[in-house]
Amino acid sequence: MSKLKVSTVKKVLDRNQKMTAERLRNFKGFEKFSNQEAKEVIKKLEHLATIVCKHVQNSK
Repeated sequence: MSKLKVSTVKKVLDRNQKMTAERLRNFKGFEKFSNQEAKEVIKKLEHLATIVCKHVQNSK
């Protein structure tokens, strides 16, 4: 990975935050989710993201 790409990846990682129940409730449709419901949604979204990333990597 070139130096430019590494610095770009670092910037993206610094800018992104891990999803929390509180942060999830800021999105339309999730405002009234309990902490437990929000944590379950976050876990499912993380699992989906893992599947998508693996699929994209294997498609190259």
